[in-house]
Amino acid sequence: GHESTVQHLAFAPDSATLVSGSWDKSARLWNAATGESGLVIEGHSSGVTSVGFTADGKAVVRFV
Repeated sequence: GHESTVQHLAFAPDSATLVSGSWDKSARLWNAATGESGLVIEGHSSGVTSVGFTADGKAVVRFV
């Protein structure tokens, strides 16, 4: 999981995937049914304070 405080969570439109943003400068995708972590998006210059999905669920939006 994250190495610091989670700042924001958002479900994909189909509710199968969750995205989280954290002060550890990463965003992570999660399987909502199992809680398993998937893709980790790293390299942000500061903490990720807001996350979400596009309406079609095909892209993650994140703000730092």
